[in-house]
Amino acid sequence: MENVIFNDLGKACILFQSIFPNSVVAAEVHVKGNFRTKRIDLVIKKDSDIYLIKLLKNTDKIPFYMRSYEEAINQYNITYPDIAFHSLCLVPNAKINNEVRVDADIKDLSALNLMFRGV
Repeated sequence: MENVIFNDLGKACILFQSIFPNSVVAAEVHVKGNFRTKRIDLVIKKDSDIYLIKLLKNTDKIPFYMRSYEEAINQYNITYPDIAFHSLCLVPNAKINNEVRVDADIKDLSALNLMFRGV
């Protein structure tokens, strides 16, 4: 399943729509940045929370993308103050175990599933 998720955002979006039926899911969402248009890999809305999710096969770019996503969140917080925005990085399970310290903003597929389905 990870091969599909990390190699095809369109298929990942369809998969997440089916496994998180009580959430709204979108892929490749464009947001305005300072000098260029940014693209958020995956957006999941659950209740009054919106999660901007970056899918990364490798962990070396996590700080760069998290900073970029936080910039987008700062803009959205001004425009939509009643919505709680969050940024997450989704990485393969093997990367969580071997390369990344456990962090609230870094999830593998199991942790994301638990977050949205509670299973």
